[in-house]
Amino acid sequence: MKKIFLTTGFCLALYSFTAAQVVTYKNSIRIGADIMSRGGTDDFVPVIRYARHLANDRIVLAGSLGYHKDQNILYASDLGYKVSLEARPRQRFMFDLTASFDLIRSPRHAFRLGGGPSVWFRKNEVATGTTPVYSNGGRLIGIDITRDRTEEINPGYNLAAEYEYTFGSRVTLGVRATRVDISKIGVSSGAGFNIGYRF
Repeated sequence: MKKIFLTTGFCLALYSFTAAQVVTYKNSIRIGADIMSRGGTDDFVPVIRYARHLANDRIVLAGSLGYHKDQNILYASDLGYKVSLEARPRQRFMFDLTASFDLIRSPRHAFRLGGGPSVWFRKNEVATGTTPVYSNGGRLIGIDITRDRTEEINPGYNLAAEYEYTFGSRVTLGVRATRVDISKIGVSSGAGFNIGYRF
């Protein structure tokens, strides 16, 4: 009889623990910012992420969109003169799809590792040459800079590690580290934070 009571108590405790782990949400949205480093420069990138939570929150499929814009100054020299010209801003639109797995079975904490495909769309303008401009008297009055504008889509992949803590049952706060390898752009590493809501 004692064994029956112990077994029943254990089963009830196990059921209670399992029920406590049942996830009542399937989706989440997170807003944050990443600092992306590439070639010695650091870029501040606002990011929004939507995620679908599967397998009792152990598997997360997420899509993210980031945007970066900065000043673009073209430099050139001709006949001993150095000239500069403000060009249209450099812009990058960053789309990442990431499948990640949670290594911690906890209702409050999550530590996920994952990866997936990335696509970056960029707009840029570079100086390709200079042309001296002379007056009718043959005096140099200026230098024209020949500019080349590019708009291209670059595919690649991303790897990510993130830690997330849940306040209450819906609000989350997380930190994230990423590595992105994009064709014609190269490798970028990043770190950032986000705040999210589950629904």
